[in-house]
Amino acid sequence: MSHRPPLERALTLVGRLVVVDSRVYYPSKCSKVCTEDSFFEEELPEDVEGNRAYQWSIKLLSQIKANIDEQSPPGVGRMLAVFSACVYNAAASFKSWKPAFIKKIPGESRKDSFCLAPLLDMPVASCGEVLVDDVIDGAAFTAISAMFSDKSSFVGAAQFLQKIAGKSSNKGQELGEQICDEVINTFKADGFSVRGFPLSAEDVKLGYTPVNAPQEVPGVTQCPSEMKQMDKWQPLCVPTSFRPDKPADTCQVQEFLAPYAGQYTTFAVPEVSHIVPKSGPPKPDSEEFLEQAREVIEYSANLTDATKLVAEYWADGPDSTFPPGHWYRIAAESAKTQKLSVWETSKLLLLVGSALNDAGVTCWECKRQYDFVRPLQMIQCGFKGEEVEAWIGPYKGVGKVDASEWQPYQKATFVTPPFAGYVSGHSAFSAAAQKVMSLYFGDDSYRAPKCRLIEEGTSQFEGKIAKGEEGYIKGVTDVPNKGPKTKGYVPARDVVLCWETFDEASQQAGFSRLMGGIHIIADHKGGNMMVDLGEVGKITPTPTPATKERFGRIEEEHPHTCAATEPVTEIIIQNSLVECSPNPMDEKFEKASNTYELILNPQPNLPNLECDPEEPSPKTWQYILPYETYVCPKNPLIVKPQRNAMLVTNATALSAYCSEKAHFRKATAKNNCSFASIPLEKPHSIID
Repeated sequence: MSHRPPLERALTLVGRLVVVDSRVYYPSKCSKVCTEDSFFEEELPEDVEGNRAYQWSIKLLSQIKANIDEQSPPGVGRMLAVFSACVYNAAASFKSWKPAFIKKIPGESRKDSFCLAPLLDMPVASCGEVLVDDVIDGAAFTAISAMFSDKSSFVGAAQFLQKIAGKSSNKGQELGEQICDEVINTFKADGFSVRGFPLSAEDVKLGYTPVNAPQEVPGVTQCPSEMKQMDKWQPLCVPTSFRPDKPADTCQVQEFLAPYAGQYTTFAVPEVSHIVPKSGPPKPDSEEFLEQAREVIEYSANLTDATKLVAEYWADGPDSTFPPGHWYRIAAESAKTQKLSVWETSKLLLLVGSALNDAGVTCWECKRQYDFVRPLQMIQCGFKGEEVEAWIGPYKGVGKVDASEWQPYQKATFVTPPFAGYVSGHSAFSAAAQKVMSLYFGDDSYRAPKCRLIEEGTSQFEGKIAKGEEGYIKGVTDVPNKGPKTKGYVPARDVVLCWETFDEASQQAGFSRLMGGIHIIADHKGGNMMVDLGEVGKITPTPTPATKERFGRIEEEHPHTCAATEPVTEIIIQNSLVECSPNPMDEKFEKASNTYELILNPQPNLPNLECDPEEPSPKTWQYILPYETYVCPKNPLIVKPQRNAMLVTNATALSAYCSEKAHFRKATAKNNCSFASIPLEKPHSIID
């Protein structure tokens, strides 16, 4: 019995449309959601405003877009992880944060000199002569240089650096370069360049041989002569050019793109094989195999301007940066709209970039292992001789066609991706990014600009071609279609898409592949299942020794059930260290020690940070860097970095203080721990 959702249910997930003021809104709620210009996303900007982490992330995406023909989806995921780790570690050099992908941040000075401003997330951060922006500049430019210095587009990155930082380098940029070099070396240790290409064919397993013979006729599979195994991928012969008025006369046989990507370095997945779904796709002799293929035919038969544009929008994203680049842009824009600091932006981009990298690695290993067929062969071979209703080609709309000639709704020079179907990369990338961002922000609300306008006649696959332009056909390419079963360009009127949650966007991205005819529902479910297995950063399988050695302590899952307990009444200080039991949830935990560093330092020249105007001011304020406090059984005191500083005097306590009170209580409730106020009777108890 099939477990696939009926088409009606699937369409409900991605929405119904409504026409308002000559615009088509899809789903219909978009007419009420998209009411302000600021809600609409834009193309990648040339002039970038925002903090340095955001600015450089957009510059990276611009470089990827300019060179997209030479990239692969998992390769883009890898570049995002490399870049994000470089920028994050640059920012972390001003913080008490654990480095990513490297054991120690080169030139790290935070333990030798005290820099209060960056640790309080103040707008301008410096340690002596070193500015955090300079360090990020050096790290980001080094990452982009390692990827694209041999490309003509690279001059744009060089000009941007000169514009924001001047013509001469400084100590901060040099530190950033050193930090990023360490990250790059860590990645290249797996035998691949930062863009994911093999450094040496001898060092990596490159072999992939397709089971089935390639197509001889462009876009049409000869069944069964070319298909030795019905459930295996077949290389297509893809037309090298397309004009509506002239069929292509040449085609090029596909090669499996990046079959070795399952060997790339990962961040939170120690063993890729643990994440590959064991259930796999449907068997070729099963009822479900044909049912899921027929479902794709149904999607094709129900294509409208709106669903066509959903398929196009999520194809590579609006900026042609492949799915990982699309979701990375969503993360960057979310950071900008939420006005995150440069440190928090770098943290979010690290988490999302690393999740996208891991999704690409595990997804491509899954594709290689199952080597699963695409819907084109499932339909052309499985329903050969049957007349079906479906999209019948560019500018022709929906009509009747023999299933042996069925085509997916894609560019004529693309047809179907050059790699196996199971699992869907779109679904895996989207689910990974969605889960990370919902966990980071604390809820699933879509925080990037949530609306997209596609203007009349601007379809990527069936756009308007006017008289005098190449491919023009009078009365076909120059007129809007009058409905799904009519000829004409797409869309016939402006279309607005929107998303209110990250999950809504993720699910639409996955189902868009069914609308586009290049995945079955099992591919989508498998991609989601793979992310659920990996839990985006939480390690379920036991980490291997090699993984522990590479990344230091791995954050393993431990249940935290804390009951009410007696408040701690004193803090023991030994050589500026607070004694605590190991807490697996605390990023500051060091495996070799049961202590946590608590930075204490008098700052008499800083402004008074007093919260309560009624409280008498002491002669000298003592500043403690921001920490949360938890009280749990067998764990007397846990301290964890917080955003705002608190004051410790004989009248205050290390507790939820002033404006941070609600936030502290929310955090403790999340771990089911009781909150305790800790009165300090003698200031010297923590200052001596």
